[in-house]
Amino acid sequence: MPPSRTQNISAGEELRTSVGLYASGLGLLQSLDDGVSDFFHLPLLALQQGLERWVKISLCFRYLEQHGEFPAKSYFPPGKEGHNIQPLLDQLVSSAYTPDFESDCPCVKKDRVFLKSKHFRAYVIALSVFGVSSRYFHLNTVLGAGIDFKPPEQAWQELEGRVLDYNPKLRKAFEASDGGQESVLQLQDESRGILVRCGRALARLLAWGALGGKAKEYTGCVSKFLQLSDEDLVTVKFDLFQKDF
Repeated sequence: MPPSRTQNISAGEELRTSVGLYASGLGLLQSLDDGVSDFFHLPLLALQQGLERWVKISLCFRYLEQHGEFPAKSYFPPGKEGHNIQPLLDQLVSSAYTPDFESDCPCVKKDRVFLKSKHFRAYVIALSVFGVSSRYFHLNTVLGAGIDFKPPEQAWQELEGRVLDYNPKLRKAFEASDGGQESVLQLQDESRGILVRCGRALARLLAWGALGGKAKEYTGCVSKFLQLSDEDLVTVKFDLFQKDF
């Protein structure tokens, strides 16, 4: 059955919400650069919620393009597994990056390779673990629940450090400065740049037609990410409360 007017309106609102949460999460991460606070829980919460919802609404638009209707609620895994972003992103990548799409927009092949890369997947796994269980790590510890994961703050800081594994130049500068403040800030910029690149890739899917005509109508919601060049990925600034698109 073709979607109702209410469904179409809600699809646009869900997209706006997901992009706003993701962008705000990036802004919150940037706000921690001064070292005054180490409250990583809030940006992680916004990033996890934003990315999960962005991937899900993208899948809904893709389904609409293929079947003429939005999927049923059962389309997504129930319970905690519904917060696992990795299989959802795998599904989106395999469905949306068609040969025709990559032929029409050659640069998106690099997006597909990036979204499937081991480097980026480490971030997806970290956000998925946070969404599935680590959001309540400390409360569950208080309640005596058995937990196999690290505290989310520690896991995220270790994840940022993995940027050095893929950036020999930055590693050399970091080691030469003995972890000096300038190198730490550059490390944080590069780490956020990975997440910004993900946002740009998702924005391109929508704006360049891979998710269908109805999705493309909401291009304005992703314009912040869509306009970014490769050089902008580590320098772009996001508001703590991203509301303008």
